[in-house]
Amino acid sequence: MNINKISKQTAMFAIGFIGFLFFLGIAGKSDYNQEVIYNMTETAYNVIVDSLGEGCSDTQIVKTYLSNKEYYDSLSW
Repeated sequence: MNINKISKQTAMFAIGFIGFLFFLGIAGKSDYNQEVIYNMTETAYNVIVDSLGEGCSDTQIVKTYLSNKEYYDSLSW
C-alpha cells in the first residue's frame, strides 16, 4: 500500500502533536505534585514518607496526603 506524501506528513504531525500533549501532561502532573509537596507541612511530609517508605514517589506522597488532608494538616510536633 502506497501512502502519498501529504497523508504521511499529516500522520506524522498528528503523532507528534499527540506526543507533545502527552509529555505536556507528564510535566504538568510533576509540577502539580511538587506544588502540593511544597505547600504541605514538614511534619505531614515526614509522617507520609515514614509510612510509605523511603523509595516512595511524589505521586504516592500526594495521593496519600490528599486522601486524608485534614488529618495530615492537623499534625504538629
